[in-house]
Amino acid sequence: MMLVLVLLAAAVLLAFREYHARTWARGADAALSFEQPFVYAGETVQFTEVVSNRGRMPLPELEVRFRIPQGPVFQDAENVIVSDHVYKRDIFALRPMERVTRRYTLLCPRRGQFPVSDLTLRARSLFHRREYELSLETGAGLSVYAAQTDVSGILARCDALLGSQESRRRTLEDPYAWAGIRAYTPQDPMRVINWKAAARAGELMVNTYASVQTEEFCIYLDARDDRILKQEDLVEYGISVAASLCRRLIGRGQAAGLYVYADREVLLPPARGQAQLTAMEQALTEDLTGWLGRKAGTSGSTSHGSIESTPRGTSGEKGPSAIGRDFPEWACRRSAEDRASQRICIYISKEEETLQALQDLLTSSRNRSGNMSAPAILVQTVQEDGVHRLRTRLLQGLS
Repeated sequence: MMLVLVLLAAAVLLAFREYHARTWARGADAALSFEQPFVYAGETVQFTEVVSNRGRMPLPELEVRFRIPQGPVFQDAENVIVSDHVYKRDIFALRPMERVTRRYTLLCPRRGQFPVSDLTLRARSLFHRREYELSLETGAGLSVYAAQTDVSGILARCDALLGSQESRRRTLEDPYAWAGIRAYTPQDPMRVINWKAAARAGELMVNTYASVQTEEFCIYLDARDDRILKQEDLVEYGISVAASLCRRLIGRGQAAGLYVYADREVLLPPARGQAQLTAMEQALTEDLTGWLGRKAGTSGSTSHGSIESTPRGTSGEKGPSAIGRDFPEWACRRSAEDRASQRICIYISKEEETLQALQDLLTSSRNRSGNMSAPAILVQTVQEDGVHRLRTRLLQGLS
């Protein structure tokens, strides 16, 4: 009798093991997500891990593994290994039809693209005699945009230039760019009266239109770091300055373009709106100089299909005498090709030699062409007493 019971128990366990091996993957699932698709460098974001067992059999031990490119830092979390990537490992014991949710806070100290990959579930049988593995796809990912920094000094220069530019020319209205309705004044022509609005308001009202002379801005960023003694922090600061200018200008409803000179060129002509701002911020999350890859122990750059991003050849280290010559010629050529003569151009670099060469080149080209109406703002990123600062100077037109 005892032998029969032992054989029966063995048969039940064997059947349970085979059933568990066949059905565990049907019920086991894991979903990873960030609370929001993007944050700015230096901010935190909530990360959610939801693990569920939709099957009728328990999962006594379910291990969940995934990885994120090095950058975000888990706060007060266990089972985290940081090497070339950030590896996370969690273990769950799930009853049938049970779901468990865990939330983590991630600090994002630097910009970049951080997709979640290699999501793997590993289950073990009741007596740990067997191990099963399942790989899942996850669309979770986080964009960490360049840090926000104070660019009020540059914007003050821009506002002063806008005032002087408008005072020197007559502003025309675009009859197809309706802006709103206001009360009639004796200076308004009869053709702009909105008779329907006047009937509703009980007084004369006129249509207003946007100006066709609204200034556009072109931001040229020198993001190369060709010196033997690297200045990566200053390059990152320059990227933050360019990103902050894009946010402020687009946020004020003005058209802005972004041109980045680095290992990968970024070329975004001036435009308005949230789509333009998103394209700019996504472009500035790229590994433009290879520094992010070196920090993460990887190589190569990520590119975004919506952005014109062209790899540049590398020519090795340059001596101090060669520093600053390539960017001025590139920026002047780009501005000429993009007809930027009626735009306010902002040039950003960490090299004083670069900005001086650029000023000389702009001045000589303007003298040859006789067109001195386009102003330029030269911005140098410097570090003084451990603090990042901006030095700005104006290259103003004469006519």
